[in-house]
Amino acid sequence: MTRLDVTIALRSPFLFQGLDVAAGGIDASAIRDESDKPIIPGDHLRGHLRHAFLAMNRKSPVAVPDRLVEVLFGKSSADAGRDPAGDEGAYTPDGRSTLTVSDLVADATAEADGDTIPLPGRGAALYTRVAIDDACGAADDGSLQTLELVAGLDAVVRFKGTIDIAPHSAVPANIDALIGRALRLVPAMGAVKSSGFGEIVHEQCRVARSPSPTATATVIPPGDRLDLTVAFDRAIMVDAIRSAANSFASATIVPGGAIKGALAEVMKHTHSGIATPGDPFGKAFSKIRIGHAFPLADGTLADRAVPNCLVSVPVGPDTNEVVDLLEETRADAVIARAIATPAFPLDWKGKVFAAVRADLQRPESNVSPQPRGRVMINSDGVAEEGALFVTAPVPTRDDEGKPRHWRLTIDSNDADPAAFADVVAALEAGLGGVGRTGAVMKIVNGTPATLQSPHPAVYQGQAAVVLLLETPAVLTDPDDGASPAAQYQETFRALAGIDDIALLAHFARRKLAGGYAALRFRAFGPTPEGRPRYQPFELTEPGAVFVLAADAAGQVLAFAERIARTGLRAIRRTGDRTICLDWRACPFVPENGFGEVTVSPDLSGARVTVRS
Repeated sequence: MTRLDVTIALRSPFLFQGLDVAAGGIDASAIRDESDKPIIPGDHLRGHLRHAFLAMNRKSPVAVPDRLVEVLFGKSSADAGRDPAGDEGAYTPDGRSTLTVSDLVADATAEADGDTIPLPGRGAALYTRVAIDDACGAADDGSLQTLELVAGLDAVVRFKGTIDIAPHSAVPANIDALIGRALRLVPAMGAVKSSGFGEIVHEQCRVARSPSPTATATVIPPGDRLDLTVAFDRAIMVDAIRSAANSFASATIVPGGAIKGALAEVMKHTHSGIATPGDPFGKAFSKIRIGHAFPLADGTLADRAVPNCLVSVPVGPDTNEVVDLLEETRADAVIARAIATPAFPLDWKGKVFAAVRADLQRPESNVSPQPRGRVMINSDGVAEEGALFVTAPVPTRDDEGKPRHWRLTIDSNDADPAAFADVVAALEAGLGGVGRTGAVMKIVNGTPATLQSPHPAVYQGQAAVVLLLETPAVLTDPDDGASPAAQYQETFRALAGIDDIALLAHFARRKLAGGYAALRFRAFGPTPEGRPRYQPFELTEPGAVFVLAADAAGQVLAFAERIARTGLRAIRRTGDRTICLDWRACPFVPENGFGEVTVSPDLSGARVTVRS
């Protein structure tokens, strides 16, 4: 990976508007990072560079060919929202961009009249504007606007960040010079440019090569199953959900698939056949299991689901008792005292969640995504009509600027040891390109991971094995008309290879996962007309609890011990057969961190009483 250090110098006034309000009476506030430092969003600079490269391409297609622009900035995909018939073009396998830009963070000082001065605090530097009536030349009624400035008028503020470019044969050796040239074509940045805002002071701007992300000082220990504590160099945007028609929020949990996808992009430069069927390294790489990275709260995995077998029982006007339905005697006794309908976790309120999470050591990370507005820019360099949207990445530093940590488990899954060693080495070197922000993931420390040992419980008077689902899994089929209980029974029979396995109870919720995943992965066969069929996957959500009857021969316990390492495979029903899907047909496979289970979970801490 090529890394460039970038410095952008701007003369005040300029505005990169955030969605929060610096103080009362301010109409537009400067966007800031989690440490309250003013920033230029990386996507903003990236957009300017793209338009500059397009201009250079039109002027000199030999020096800046079409292919270079496409490789650096990606290939456009169909927009299902604007072109519903274009869904088959919604994924372009070779269309990913190789260039990612970090947010550029302002220096703590600015230059004004030859002096170095500290930046004023939030809301301390203001600029007022007013619309003028065209007919009489007077101030238009109700059209006063107050803007927050990062620095006083005419002060020059330097912002610093990085540009990472993944290896590609189309990227020339002088890419740093080309980017510097492109930057010189951009006269101004930010909002209100038509009124003179955002002047770039080009003589103070810099684009220079820096060393690629260096290997971590902490060497990952040997072993075929490892727990890794990691940090990210910038905010992350992963597994985003559409929170409104034009708003997308990142998850706090980084899917293993996001990490493995970034790894695949790195490994294909040393193992070019990685995606070719039958390639030895590709087969080994597909077996290696990369778990989800959970945020840490005081060293404990955070944001894990609360088990669905727990219920909150109102036993008094202001009192709820939480019971585990697997403890039948106690659950029956508490539910008999209920003065209202008991509630599963889906319907719990904050105090109940907080108490149960504390007792089960399943805390929340309390990391809030930071929304920022974005808009598509057309070929004329102005905002595209109807293309405003909001993204909310997760900050990776706390309010004091200290890095937050995540933890994941990687497992060779009996893959070729040499291939696993290559993957570990790539992680040690620092893994770029994680998520939509292209974050670089660095190892903080690594330790050998221990395997869980299942033990029998007692349910309905017989020996049983309890499984708690920690990450989503494809365990049912939308084409199967059987009840969920029957489908889960058949899935466990097929996965365990035990014909007489018995599912005694389950507490599970399911959701549909469609959109991009269902557009790219057509796992459910064609339509009657022979066209690729759009069909969302059915995901069993984390927190699901399954109770399997234990057998005298210990086969069910052996199955539980196996899936504690490998996870639950994604399935598809074809007639009376159950088949397991691989990564080519389904993104929700255990090698991508899905289907992770805790066997024989300790839920004894869930016996809590909550008073309002």
